[in-house]
Amino acid sequence: MKISVLGTGDVGRSIAEGFARAGHTVTIAGRSPENEEITRYIADCGLSGTLRYADFCAAAGKGEIVVLCVSGAYAVSVAETVREFVHEKIVIDVTNPLEFPDGSTLRLSVANDDSLSEQIQRALPSAYVVKSLNTVNSHVMTHPKEIGDNHLMFVAGNSEKARSAVRSLLADSFGWQDIVDLGDLTGARAMESHLHLWLHLWRHLGHARFNIALVTEAND
Repeated sequence: MKISVLGTGDVGRSIAEGFARAGHTVTIAGRSPENEEITRYIADCGLSGTLRYADFCAAAGKGEIVVLCVSGAYAVSVAETVREFVHEKIVIDVTNPLEFPDGSTLRLSVANDDSLSEQIQRALPSAYVVKSLNTVNSHVMTHPKEIGDNHLMFVAGNSEKARSAVRSLLADSFGWQDIVDLGDLTGARAMESHLHLWLHLWRHLGHARFNIALVTEAND
């Protein structure tokens, strides 16, 4: 499958490399048409045959599935930039609406009755936005088995078919086993709000390679 990853930070690189190693043809994208740092990164990974670089629009046009991995502050503007290239495509939204106004205290720029994912969907009315992967750090996104088998990933999106496709992609490419479908895109509000808990757990544990599991009442 042809997958385009918009964003060249830690999350974008991790996801792009993960999909490339899983056998997909991947384009990682930034704003400019050339990026020497990412070109060197691709060569150092030994993935020049399956991972390449392009700008946002060129990459979005090539991908059968597009993954949005930019900073939350720029997510909607990047979505608007690629709108014409993602018509009827699945867009996996990995962004978070994070703000740190005093340098340490986390604040969500959007919450409660809206989400960043819903804003992105409004910016991409003909695409199928699916929220996922935003509740763990970049390494756990693509290496879930390194911290065990029984921990959760979530998906939310307005298209059931798109959510199912993303669940299959994450299972087949990265090995996610327990993926909870939260239904329509309002579920992204809960996923983005999870960042408050995630940040406190990170500070408590002193590292970011963790996740949560779900325990329910046993059936009789």
